[in-house]
Amino acid sequence: MTKITIAVGKGLSGEIYRYEVDDEVKVDELMSRIISEIYNGDGVVEDFVLFNLTQGFEYRNDETLSSRGTRNGDVVLMIDLRKT
Repeated sequence: MTKITIAVGKGLSGEIYRYEVDDEVKVDELMSRIISEIYNGDGVVEDFVLFNLTQGFEYRNDETLSSRGTRNGDVVLMIDLRKT
């Protein structure tokens, strides 16, 4: 397990948040944390998708960051599907 820093963009608002996380964290656990912190708990994991802008792919909720090769400094976008 390695600590990496990722930049998380909040939808299309332009707000960027930096998170230091274990690369073995499951995506659904990370998304739950982000929803709690930057969306004030408004929503559930199934309402959102996480997209790696640096490498160009969408995460599945049952994956880990390392299983997709997420690297320190990657920029990811969290999209609220309720607003699309």
